[in-house]
Amino acid sequence: MGKLSKLFCSILLILLAFVLFSVTITYQKFGDMPFTLIRYDSYAYIGKYIPQILFWLSLFFIALIIILLIFVIFAPKKTNRFKISKNKGSLVIDKKAIENFVLNIIKKDSDIENPSVKAKMYSKKIKLNISGDLQPGTNVIEKKEYLIDEISEKIASLLGVTSNIKSDIRFKNFQVPEKKSESNSEVHRSKGRKPRVI
Repeated sequence: MGKLSKLFCSILLILLAFVLFSVTITYQKFGDMPFTLIRYDSYAYIGKYIPQILFWLSLFFIALIIILLIFVIFAPKKTNRFKISKNKGSLVIDKKAIENFVLNIIKKDSDIENPSVKAKMYSKKIKLNISGDLQPGTNVIEKKEYLIDEISEKIASLLGVTSNIKSDIRFKNFQVPEKKSESNSEVHRSKGRKPRVI
């Protein structure tokens, strides 16, 4: 999880704790606690604003929960294998086989070095994340378009023309590696030389 995601989740959790703490204060008499919590509206200066803040925060979290519930209900189901019906039986293809199949396609391209493929499989879709180093002078956009067409065509051929499984191909860290400056290489070479003793 990235820093922005952690920050966003932390803010949401703090706000949710703020709302839930107000519920605790309101119904603390049912908990038989040895101490009494001060009500939010009893705080000086900000107490009169807190009920309105709690109201809008509650509506926000209700809407957020509804959205998450809809996402959970209708989110595509992940799977680790496909079962494809053929004329002479059925064919089972797992995630590792898809990754190796696509990796072999990419390795045949001489313009790509150190390729890597990660697959996520759903009931009606295959998501592929492809990374690798391109040779200097390679047109990145044209290479991506070429690979998308070739991989999509070969996966469709593998799964069968009657299959309605779609391919979603994405590229990550798929670029020409930057060259190290000659000055840096000279510095490294000079450091590696031993002093000459006369």
